[in-house]
Amino acid sequence: MKATTKKIIKTLTPAQVQKKWIKALRSEKYEQGRYVLRSSNGFCCLGVLCDLAVKAKVIPKPTVDDYYGYIYGKTGDSNGSLLPRAVKRWAGLNSQNGSYEEDGVPCSLDELNDYGMPFAKIASIIESKPQDLFVK
Repeated sequence: MKATTKKIIKTLTPAQVQKKWIKALRSEKYEQGRYVLRSSNGFCCLGVLCDLAVKAKVIPKPTVDDYYGYIYGKTGDSNGSLLPRAVKRWAGLNSQNGSYEEDGVPCSLDELNDYGMPFAKIASIIESKPQDLFVK
């Protein structure tokens, strides 16, 4: 009889994914970029989440596009600036751009990133807004 080995992939809960994402944003291992998930200049806060999803084999490695930089997920699932739906589900997010409300005003993580808010501060917002950012 032929021996086989099975590769076991550990599945993370959305809460575990969120913790890994927050830790990655605070780690200073990622150069911060703007306007797209990832470019040659760096990552958006949502692009960091995509990179974690690639490492966890949730989505394949990104393809490179001249306009949008790195495209994550399946064709048509992301335009380079929004999370692929598979990553959104994996992290338990309510939206593809990290939408939430601050004192009744609509906000999003991608906008905060594009306005230049540092990753560490975005990580603090993610921690402080779980009821708005994530599926209950």
